[in-house]
Amino acid sequence: MRRAASRDGIGIGGARLVVRVVTKTIARLNARAHGISGRLPVGSQVAGLRGISIEPDFQAHGPVWIEAIHDYGEESFRPKITIGARFRASDRLHISAIGKVSIGDDCLVGSSVFIGDHAHGSYRVSPASDPRSAPASRPLGSQGDVHIGANCWIGDNVTIVGPVTIGDGAVVAANSVVTRDIPPMRIVAGVPARVVKAYQETSKSWVPANA
Repeated sequence: MRRAASRDGIGIGGARLVVRVVTKTIARLNARAHGISGRLPVGSQVAGLRGISIEPDFQAHGPVWIEAIHDYGEESFRPKITIGARFRASDRLHISAIGKVSIGDDCLVGSSVFIGDHAHGSYRVSPASDPRSAPASRPLGSQGDVHIGANCWIGDNVTIVGPVTIGDGAVVAANSVVTRDIPPMRIVAGVPARVVKAYQETSKSWVPANA
């Protein structure tokens, strides 16, 4: 019985290995079909390729949605999405731009993250969008550009909306909503996200923001 179980275990392990290899191979082919160097899982959506620039070694471990919106209804835009080298993402990442979204090298992004520079309608200036109209029919309104520096770590379920600049080496805790700038080498958390820790060069440690 033990030998049979052992053989079965090897068989299952071998099958799982084959599945992983095939999945990675398909993801590489899918990335290549989109002009991307790296892995793009099946089920991903990449729209507006002429407005998207992705550096080598892009890897996502589940379907992602990246859209540079050139046209919406009767509106036209000139979007630009740039993603740096060695980018890593989990599943359900959504990046959307009508203006500019840029992400630096070596960033890590968790699951169910949204990064965008616009909204359905205008809510900050007059005339504001009529709340009695269907949201999908409202003109897209620019919120402002999004710039994310290098070596940033963005946790699960984070929302980042422009205008915002996130400095190099910043960490955004899970479930945060980022609506304002984050200095380099800070940890932020909350809704809206606020700085809770900062990296201290002298002690080589993260210390409370008010220390």
